[in-house]
Amino acid sequence: MEKIIRLKNRSFVTKSSATRLLGFSNRNSIDDLVRRRKMQEFKIQGLAKSLISLDEIKSHPRFLKQAAKQ
Repeated sequence: MEKIIRLKNRSFVTKSSATRLLGFSNRNSIDDLVRRRKMQEFKIQGLAKSLISLDEIKSHPRFLKQAAKQ
């Protein structure tokens, strides 16, 4: 289970966790989704990590494929 960060009733995971949840081999694919505005990246001042909304990850077609494999 990936570590989930909860802020203001929303759930977030780190880019590394998002990479694993979507079954990508490295973070470049997540960076590409952010660049193409398919996902939003959140940066919190004082925290060195970038966060991705868990809702956006769960709605991504690749997440559904990964969930079906397990």
